Amino acid sequence: MDDETPYDAVIREVKEETGLTIQSAHFKGIATWNQAGGMYIYFTEKFIGDLTECNEGMLEWKSCRCIIELSNR
Repeated sequence: MDDETPYDAVIREVKEETGLTIQSAHFKGIATWNQAGGMYIYFTEKFIGDLTECNEGMLEWKSCRCIIELSNR
């Protein structure tokens, strides 16, 4: 979406890919790797809905340690 903020994007993407509706998300930073890729990092504990399957690949929860390790590569 052209005029979508990163916050709006995380709400939409999580809904599209998991079926969960985030009720609040907190920006925690940006992880980058190989100067070619990266992602915005958000944290939430408040969501509703039922987890659904996604055809965009395997979804999995990542620990904070995993994110740190990815960004240090």
